Amino acid sequence: KLAAARTDGYGNGSIYTSTDSGATWTEHTFAGASYWQSITSSADGTKLAAAWTDGYGNGSIYISADSGATWTEQATAGSRNWSSITSSADGTKLAATAGLFYGSGSIVYTSTDSGATWTERTPAGSYDWRSITSSADGTKLAAVAARSGSIYTSTDSGATWTEQTAAGAREWRSVTSSADGTKLAATSMTYNSSTGKYFGSIYTSQDSGVTWTEQTAAGSRSWTSAAFSADGSHLAAAAYSGNIWLGTLDTSPITNTFNVSTTTPAANVQPAVANAVLSVTSSTCYTIKPGTTTLTPNGLTAPEKNVTLLGGLSFSLGY
Repeated sequence: KLAAARTDGYGNGSIYTSTDSGATWTEHTFAGASYWQSITSSADGTKLAAAWTDGYGNGSIYISADSGATWTEQATAGSRNWSSITSSADGTKLAATAGLFYGSGSIVYTSTDSGATWTERTPAGSYDWRSITSSADGTKLAAVAARSGSIYTSTDSGATWTEQTAAGAREWRSVTSSADGTKLAATSMTYNSSTGKYFGSIYTSQDSGVTWTEQTAAGSRSWTSAAFSADGSHLAAAAYSGNIWLGTLDTSPITNTFNVSTTTPAANVQPAVANAVLSVTSSTCYTIKPGTTTLTPNGLTAPEKNVTLLGGLSFSLGY
């Protein structure tokens, strides 16, 4: 099941859906809605959400629960310059962004009921938002802003946001996420008035946006959009007035360590345990979360005979 949104910039546009992997398509038109900007889908393709704007503060979000057969305008989201929309895998959690309107900023909006109601996320700030992406469970979000903007991430479905400055302030155009939200890719596009050409780069992150790497092998192009595979190992990117490019990214494991001696040891724990250093290496689950503690051997039974327990460690791993 596929869905696509089209606009020619002159008030002509439609939504198209396909139920046979793109072999045939069905056009969906809506009275007064034609400047389609973005469309998103649940994992099974039954729940769709699309956003449009005329660039003058007028726009709506439309929802479909039957793979595009019927659509409902979500008036509760308001009439705005909607620029991007994203969905969780089950289609219940949505997040949408709007662009600037005559110098007036915009705010990120989220929904937890498939678009029936919306919450304005003021902690995200007022920027010229261009694109937003979501993890499969809808908890991790990433949004990018244009006009020398930044990349922002959220780990609580948009309630709070963190500015990720490592990638720099750029004319960001799109952002995409792996299913678990740990891998991100963002594209930029800037116009060079002296040469009359557009240029830009693709940046990727393996740690939910904390650090970023410029993918120089992709070249300097007018990158407008990108999409990750579920595991974040493959990326498809499109360039303005150009082609679609496919790339395979390096997903080398990341190593993280934790010095147990920085915590207060429990009683009767031997130095071998109290002074241990934990180390984990993985391409996905590599963060040793706070709360690591030492455990006394009291009341513990060794799995083998003639083994003396010196103590133990309690810890958890995260993305």
